[in-house]
Amino acid sequence: MPTSQLSMHTHHERNDLRQTPPSRAVALFRLRPLILAAAIIVLGIAFAACSGSDGPVGEQGATGPAGIAGERGEPGPAGPAGDRGEPGQAAAQGEPGPKGASGGVGTAGSQGPAGSAGAQGLVGEPGPTGTTGLTGPAGPAGPAGEAGDAGEAGSASEPNGRALPPSTHTIEVVDTANAVGFDTSITIGPDGFPIISYRDGTNGDLKFVRCGNATCSADNKVVILDSEGVVGFDTSIAVGIDGFPIISYRDITNSNLKVAHCGTPDCSSGNSILTVDDLGRVGEGTSIAIGSDGLPIISFRDHFTEQLRIVHCGNATCSENNLTQSLDENDFGGFQSSLAIGADGLPIIAYRIGITDDLRIIHCGNIRCSKDNIGRTLDSVGNVGFNPSLAIGSDGLPVVAYKNGSTSDLKFVRCEDVACIGKGDPVTLDSGPLTGFDPSITIAADGLPIISYQDASREDLVLIHCGDVACTSGVVRNVVIGTGNTGAESSITIGVDGLPIIAYFAANDADLAVVHLSNSYGVPYFRPR
Repeated sequence: MPTSQLSMHTHHERNDLRQTPPSRAVALFRLRPLILAAAIIVLGIAFAACSGSDGPVGEQGATGPAGIAGERGEPGPAGPAGDRGEPGQAAAQGEPGPKGASGGVGTAGSQGPAGSAGAQGLVGEPGPTGTTGLTGPAGPAGPAGEAGDAGEAGSASEPNGRALPPSTHTIEVVDTANAVGFDTSITIGPDGFPIISYRDGTNGDLKFVRCGNATCSADNKVVILDSEGVVGFDTSIAVGIDGFPIISYRDITNSNLKVAHCGTPDCSSGNSILTVDDLGRVGEGTSIAIGSDGLPIISFRDHFTEQLRIVHCGNATCSENNLTQSLDENDFGGFQSSLAIGADGLPIIAYRIGITDDLRIIHCGNIRCSKDNIGRTLDSVGNVGFNPSLAIGSDGLPVVAYKNGSTSDLKFVRCEDVACIGKGDPVTLDSGPLTGFDPSITIAADGLPIISYQDASREDLVLIHCGDVACTSGVVRNVVIGTGNTGAESSITIGVDGLPIIAYFAANDADLAVVHLSNSYGVPYFRPR
């Protein structure tokens, strides 16, 4: 067959394949290798026919590789749906199963928005007034106000600017039961009347008296606060922030430091007796004050360690969280301490070193006296420092009255700063063979120091009034009570009327007595023109 005819024939075959239905196309696709081989043979025969006679038939070649599958044809149209079968009958409902266990409580959902406020209800009747709570600690001092116009100068006999008639001192015996009036300590109660702690020497009891008026001349109330063992030595009294008296003292029987806290202003009920230090033989020479944090703080001597110690109470009654520590490690120290709160709000304590009989003072570095305490010697000439009494002057500087044991003189020293780092020279205020016993110092209404003490040579109660804040000039000495055998164990304070009042031991009858002075100089009927 000529080549052109073969080509046309092949072309017709391809066209025929393209027009072949899909099932035949697949079959033809699979025969393509055989068809191709056959075509080659035909071409060979055709060429041979054109050039010469037919040669022998060659052997059939090997089958060629399968060709690539052709594209899948389009699916045919879907056949008609068969008839729907009859619906089956529903099965009968089974019995309900047992109830399952309750599930756990789910977490609470988020709070919904607040509803609108309801209408205000009617105001109910007022309830009964609740009991008054404890007074909180004093807040920090506010800024100073503008100075007012100067008022007219008053006199020593006119503490409140009133024209008072001349009068004498008022002497009152407030307790006559047994030998009483030892270790006295006086201050002014929350109602403005004097309160006094002291020891019953006959029974070894701690006692207390609240005066019924400013002069202790009527309605005095005497209370035995502690009678367990021999107690009531070295008493010291203050008024707490709750308005109730609190007293530090020594328990001789158990060698402990104790505190009596009253439950009422007159100590008539609700009193508590607490031991605040029982480590060794403690509690000698107690002195109590209310700190600038509103909590009691007490100085005393530890006889075993021979050191000055201090306890800062953890609450108003000293019933918990008390902090006790030693302040001075000098041997044989801490005798007859006197404690005050300085103008800087920090404790300061005067006391005696026994081995040298020096007058010492310690200024605490914080309200608890737990760090940065500074101590120094105020007087070391002779056997000094007996029975020191400390106060804060009207200029904010500490002043101390004390006895010189070598000469029995009454002495005085004033610090030059609030921490007593600097000091003035000690001053002798009274000299004599037996003077200066049991001194007690306070600041009079005129801002100058006054000191009560006993002149033991005559057994008189004496008052010193300083002429300036340093007691270096204008010193006035007057015998307040000169009946003899009186004036021991004196303790002085200033009443709400601005006049001095002194508690003391009247040895003639072994009574506790009080003298209310008519002026700051201790002179009966004194009144300047």
